[in-house]
Amino acid sequence: MHGRLKVKTTAEQEAAKQKERERKLKIYKAGTKKAFEKREAQEYDDEALQITSQLLCSNPDFYTLWNFRKEIILHLSKEKVGDDLQQLLENELLLVEECLRKNPKSYGAWHHRRWSLLLMPKPNWNKEIYLCNKFLEMDERNFHGWDFRRFVCNKAEVKPSDELNFTLKKIEANFSNYSAWHYRSSLLPVIYKGKIKGTVKEEKLLEEYELVQNAAFTDPSDQSVWFYHRWLLGRKQKPLQINSVYITKSLQRVIIQLSQPVLTEEIEEFIKIYVNDVILNIKWNKPTPSTFASSVWICLLPTENNVGDQNTEIDISLTVNDYSDKIKCLLNAEEEDKLIYNKINKSNIFRDEVSASTTSVLEQELESCRQLQDLEPNNKWILFTIVLLMRALKNEQYNKLILECLDQLTEVDPKRKNYFYDLKSRFIIQNAIEEAEGNDEINLSRKQLTSLHHVDFFATAKAVDLSYNLLKSVQPLCYLVCVRNLILDNNSISSCFGLGNLKQLENLSIKNNNLINIPDIADLVTCPLKTLNLEGNLITKMENFEYVVISMFVRLKVLDGKGLK
Repeated sequence: MHGRLKVKTTAEQEAAKQKERERKLKIYKAGTKKAFEKREAQEYDDEALQITSQLLCSNPDFYTLWNFRKEIILHLSKEKVGDDLQQLLENELLLVEECLRKNPKSYGAWHHRRWSLLLMPKPNWNKEIYLCNKFLEMDERNFHGWDFRRFVCNKAEVKPSDELNFTLKKIEANFSNYSAWHYRSSLLPVIYKGKIKGTVKEEKLLEEYELVQNAAFTDPSDQSVWFYHRWLLGRKQKPLQINSVYITKSLQRVIIQLSQPVLTEEIEEFIKIYVNDVILNIKWNKPTPSTFASSVWICLLPTENNVGDQNTEIDISLTVNDYSDKIKCLLNAEEEDKLIYNKINKSNIFRDEVSASTTSVLEQELESCRQLQDLEPNNKWILFTIVLLMRALKNEQYNKLILECLDQLTEVDPKRKNYFYDLKSRFIIQNAIEEAEGNDEINLSRKQLTSLHHVDFFATAKAVDLSYNLLKSVQPLCYLVCVRNLILDNNSISSCFGLGNLKQLENLSIKNNNLINIPDIADLVTCPLKTLNLEGNLITKMENFEYVVISMFVRLKVLDGKGLK
């Protein structure tokens, strides 16, 4: 037994480790206390550098210490110049490297390295690129490394085309490198500029589809390539324009619907109204103040410009940078109101116009995805891409199939079923807008809608039917500023919040929903309701229900189908 090494028990080992941890913690706390004392006393010396260096090597995420180090370096840089300052900052880079080995995703360490390089008299950008390559070899998905690489390449004036080749090498090494795909999407619009800012030349996009297809067939379950494919199918940014203008004499107001939401300060700058060539001083209002920006705007015409006594020419002009748009409206004396539509191609509102060559490539992509689906029938990424491809192709024969695929996706990926329900509702409403002849009467009943989208396109509608759907919220209906008749029967609505902004709503039917108490309909008080139908809601079971409702709505003439005296 003599001469044999005594092996510690597990309990003894744990006790020794605990004792060592306590010793290190004691040293760490003492060092932290000393560092804070020196910072408070503004002692920016070599000792402070040494203390913070030891602490940061132990914990690179101690952001306060990085800030203290910056203060020390800035103080010392007043005395050091040339080679001395260069050496001081090179020591900072060495410290950062050591910290990044402990934690490659330390925000403070990466930020400090960037800060040090900007302060350095002679930064070696080529060395930094080499370092980026090393870190990305260790962890190709380290977004700090990719972000730092973009910063370094900009300073080193690396050609974007060289960086595009770098992303290709990374992708070919691993199709799952999402960061490389993302970097590629930011470089393509710079190198291969399309006709519209931020877009890519058609020829190059078609080449990218082939790259994506190779990656997809290699690993159909990897989401990175499918996200990039979705980016390739992305829509171009449409210019801001006026879609429609509605003028009503009785209320002396103008309602405009724009192609995209704008802020209050933007609408006042972009839009001007002229009546008989005289510019008006008007104030624009959103349908509801709760929205951050709006695509629907309302203004009251000044009393001195009373429209209606005679023929009136009203011009609405929009000017944004070098782009301008104008709608002219001649309102005759006998006309009560007027609705003017801009000359827009409704088929291009939600989907881009694609050339014959792009259509051919997208059809080939669709066929490839279908072949891939035969091999991977329950792959949600393939099925979802099939939906997006059919949507991009704008073929009416696909409309029904798209909805069927979305229903299938709710079964394949049940955790995200609400997203697919929402997307299905969006597509159904987009189809209705593209197919609508006019916007006076909108019928979206029995469409299985779970949510409401693009309601701003119905801003001038006078009658809207959304009955027999699966709606829970009606808040988006605040854009229906001209609606007089609204049917919301047989949904799952539990509150009328959002309808209070409908200043022309006279007839509302909201039967068989989930309205329980008076607060659920309180928002309707500001509407000029003449008929209200609440049958099939628990609120009708309340004591004195009829008396309470009649006292709330003083203009009401019909309640639940019964005339009131």
